[in-house]
Amino acid sequence: MTKKSLLLVACALFGAFTYSIDGYCAGKENSLLTAQSDIYKLLQHGKLGDARYLSEELGFGLKISPPNYDSTAVFEARFYSIPDYLFANGLTYHAYYDEKSDTTRIDLALPFQSCPSLDAWASDWGQPVQHGMLEHALGSFNSITWPSPEKITLDITYFNRGGCRGYLQQIVKGKLLPPVQAEARTKSKGDGLAQSVADILATGDLRNFEKVAAALNARVIPSASNRDPENGEYFDLAKPILGLDSNAYSYAVNDTGWFVFTLFEVKPRHLAERWVTLNLAPNLSDVCLPASDIKRKLDQGMIPYSYRQEKYNEISFSVRGEHLISLKITSSGECVARIRFKQITDIANNLSSPVVFSLDALRPNGLLNAAALQRMDILARHLHTPKFRTIYVYLNLPDSKTNAQVKKGQKLAIAIRNSLIARGISQTQIDMRGDLVAPSLLAAWNERQLGMGVFLDPTSDF
Repeated sequence: MTKKSLLLVACALFGAFTYSIDGYCAGKENSLLTAQSDIYKLLQHGKLGDARYLSEELGFGLKISPPNYDSTAVFEARFYSIPDYLFANGLTYHAYYDEKSDTTRIDLALPFQSCPSLDAWASDWGQPVQHGMLEHALGSFNSITWPSPEKITLDITYFNRGGCRGYLQQIVKGKLLPPVQAEARTKSKGDGLAQSVADILATGDLRNFEKVAAALNARVIPSASNRDPENGEYFDLAKPILGLDSNAYSYAVNDTGWFVFTLFEVKPRHLAERWVTLNLAPNLSDVCLPASDIKRKLDQGMIPYSYRQEKYNEISFSVRGEHLISLKITSSGECVARIRFKQITDIANNLSSPVVFSLDALRPNGLLNAAALQRMDILARHLHTPKFRTIYVYLNLPDSKTNAQVKKGQKLAIAIRNSLIARGISQTQIDMRGDLVAPSLLAAWNERQLGMGVFLDPTSDF
């Protein structure tokens, strides 16, 4: 019995529905064996542009539509049902025509739920594999070229942070005609979408991804490829949501209270709001949801909210409790086109860099007032988490500053320094910068504001 057969028997005996052992133990929703079989069939079929084959033979429920913006695109697809081994977000299917070469390029992006080994697949198929590295040490990729009359390439990119993504591409001669419509297996009229939006607001805490998923009647999974211990966590969509564009979906939670610059920017991490974002977009060709329907659902649910008309086509709602949840609705004509949630978590204890104190924070006796002291307590809790090399205290005053403002600002700086020292911060870590000389450091700070800014320079996590 082969190693693969033994592993498959072990899977069957022990019911391993959520794990994978060497890529073979796959659950009902994450079957790498099914993925290998499906992709092999597609390669053997030799026609990546055959949408009907994807639908009828491989189980992709999709709808072909003309492109919205790209004049070189021949078609694009929206998916209503997908195989269990893929995520819905990141799954794309397009064709592009190049008039100069008179060729059409067909692309199918495959966001795998669990990463397959292309080396193992290629060995089973008797095909050679090319290996390469991504730029900036972000990961690696493996590639094969299928020897069909019009060759198909299959690439799988493996990211160092975790996760992977597959890409199928074929270039055919001439301009490909839009495929005969492959009918979607399920269609949405947008029923319940307004209720879903109201139910998400009613959760009171968007960090609870299980409640958010239940409100959407969806299944979301912590992302392997986008997981970032420093900057938070992202959630992938296991199945398309009826009435919504899966590729406009994004869901991220940063509960660390810090932001770290990554990739090409080498900067210290800094204090940031603890936040959650959730972005959705209806499929406008299938759904026309008036913004008034969402407002009516909020009223029916007795959810206390504040309301504001931002622009002629944009309205916002906010719900304030322990967390501040905002909802921004953007419409195209009569129909909602974008639904954007943002949560500021634990607003009473939230700080972001720079931590700004107005001149009014100083009492006549030279001490900080009660509100400023409370913010210093919160700041001190953050400062004791990592070890900091330097804490900069900047005085920010406009060009039209008065002598009285300068003197009060200097006293405020001393009060902040003393308050930091009283909370266990070493005086040697505090850099009193006096008047502001580097406005570029204050991109997130209104430079006309009078007061103090506290900047942090950590020793680690660059």
